[in-house]
Amino acid sequence: MSAYAEASKAVFAVFERTSPLVEALSIDEAFLDARGLCHISGTPTEIAVRLRREVREEVGLAITVGVACTKFLAKVASGVAKPDGLLVIPAGGELGFLHPLPVERLWGVGRVTAERLHKHGLMTVGQVARLDEQTLMEMLGRASGRQLHALAHNRDPRRVRARRRRRSIGAQRAWGAGRARRGRSKRR
Repeated sequence: MSAYAEASKAVFAVFERTSPLVEALSIDEAFLDARGLCHISGTPTEIAVRLRREVREEVGLAITVGVACTKFLAKVASGVAKPDGLLVIPAGGELGFLHPLPVERLWGVGRVTAERLHKHGLMTVGQVARLDEQTLMEMLGRASGRQLHALAHNRDPRRVRARRRRRSIGAQRAWGAGRARRGRSKRR
């Protein structure tokens, strides 16, 4: 695990050198905002190609990169490009890429939601997109219906937000209130 943490630290150093806006999702996944970097670093595609090369040369790892106009679509593109790939979704081509994909590619669609959608004959993101939001809310509940309707139309207003990254990984154990009290001594 310590080798994995060190590799993550080295990869994130390359990320942070590439863009001032890096939002870590996990120890091995992040969003980078390349908007506004064209004049100093090149196009988003050039930045992605360079990022993959630098991580491979400096850290010795292959990474997959998805480039798109929303965080959601970048994550989907990265998933489609795995392993060790680069997929750029051009402006204007977002729905053409997204709609043929299986419903399971939508965030929030796990096994149970996929089965519910399949039961209604919905197999692709495009089929979900053709439904109105109210129908999806009735089918899946208010929150899930609204979210899937938005994502099926590539509506994801979230911006990349730079945050402090966790520096370590630890194990914790939480005890119920009753158990914690029995073993605790008073401290003043």
